[in-house]
Amino acid sequence: MPIPARKSGADDAALDLASRYDVVILGGGPAGFAAALSLRSSPDLRILVVEAQAPGQQRIGESCPPDVMVPLARLGLAAEFKDAGHAPCPGFASSWGRPGVGYNDFIVNPLGPGWRLDRKAFDRMLAEAATARGVDVAWRTRFRGVEPAAEPGLGHRLHFARTGPATCSIDAAFVIDATGSQAHFARALGIARQIDDKLFARVRFARIAAGDLETEQVMLEATPQGWWYAAALPGNGVVAMMVGEADAVRALGRSDAGYDRILNATSFVGPALATLRLDCMSYRTLPIRSGILGRLEGTDWLAVGDAAASYDPVMAQGIYKALTDGIAGGQAIAAHLEGRGSMDGSYAQRIRDRYRAYLQSRAHLYGLEQRWPESPFWRNRHAIRQGQD
Repeated sequence: MPIPARKSGADDAALDLASRYDVVILGGGPAGFAAALSLRSSPDLRILVVEAQAPGQQRIGESCPPDVMVPLARLGLAAEFKDAGHAPCPGFASSWGRPGVGYNDFIVNPLGPGWRLDRKAFDRMLAEAATARGVDVAWRTRFRGVEPAAEPGLGHRLHFARTGPATCSIDAAFVIDATGSQAHFARALGIARQIDDKLFARVRFARIAAGDLETEQVMLEATPQGWWYAAALPGNGVVAMMVGEADAVRALGRSDAGYDRILNATSFVGPALATLRLDCMSYRTLPIRSGILGRLEGTDWLAVGDAAASYDPVMAQGIYKALTDGIAGGQAIAAHLEGRGSMDGSYAQRIRDRYRAYLQSRAHLYGLEQRWPESPFWRNRHAIRQGQD
């Protein structure tokens, strides 16, 4: 049954989906679209990206290291990215492990500055590049289940639901799970996820109605309850986020007053934001899971981005990791489908090796903060570190 797919930012531009694709990518974030763009090196492949959200929805993640220019260049999007109005970021200003503020600048990085993204424009760039290169995109389409294709050895039959009662089924020779840390496809196959830490984040986006944030750097501050992050965004926006355990994030409440009360008690991030008058505020609460799938690939599927391995945002690797995963996964699949390679586990080994290195780096970073040894947040992070030594 064909269903309408809509191109990025053009809800009235519908096309009918085929009943079968060479590759179906579940998830229209950076990892999913990077995989789609990488697969276009094989022009004969028929590719579909399926995304549950509508185009233009706000996503979390707006800070990128300088290294993000490497995968963007490989996707042929470096020049377009630089022309899109994203704000350069000279580095980090952090209060972590000691009183006062320290600085970590990108001034000597040969790739240039980091970036503070207009995230909607960034996502739109990826989606429009994919559709321009012949990738079909189905928005507002939710994955509901999977079974073997009707003919043995021909991949998967995927079941979907759209807004309202519409449903459909599509056959895929190969599936890429890019559904974030929930890893919906892998979970439908019965694959468990190893979780190494569980945190929550409360994020506030706002518009600066008056005042100026005095720094272009990303701000980071450790507190007894967790840590805060804040950054100015293109278009006169600002984001602030607290990461902590469930009770601490719950204490922020759902009102501006509750959020501001705890934010203003910080010694660095709160005073910097207190000089601003904000409006158009919106909040999101999301889980943060450091974890990795027990299996990362099969003969006719693989996972990319957070679906494969999800990281703590303190490492500032989310978008870079998503793009590099998508490229690596797309290249592995293209070689496999064209008979130039096989799904021999090398992609999965790369993800596992990187995840082990991530756990070590994360443990080291949290281990630098020793000021509140009786705080449940820091005591638990240090216990995790000791368990990994």
